[in-house]
Amino acid sequence: MVDEVWVVAVNEERQLERLLKREKDLTKEQAIERIYSQMPTREKLKYAHRVIDNSGSFEDTKKQVLKLWTELQNDIKEYREDNR
Repeated sequence: MVDEVWVVAVNEERQLERLLKREKDLTKEQAIERIYSQMPTREKLKYAHRVIDNSGSFEDTKKQVLKLWTELQNDIKEYREDNR
C-alpha cells in the first residue's frame, strides 16, 4: 500500500514528441501504440494526490517537485504533531 500517489502528467502531443526524440528507432505509429497501451492520463489523475505538470521545462518541473516535496514534509510534520 501507499500513502500517496503522485502523477507526472503531460499532454499527448508533448508525450509523443518526447518519446520519438528519446526512442529514435520507433515509428510514429509504434510510439502512438505505446502511449495508448498505458492508462490514460485523465484516468491516472483520478488516483492522484499530487500532480506534477511535465509540459514545461526541466526547471519548471523541478520547481513543482520541490514545492510538492516541501508540502509533503509539512503534512508529515503536522500529522506527527496531531498524533502524539
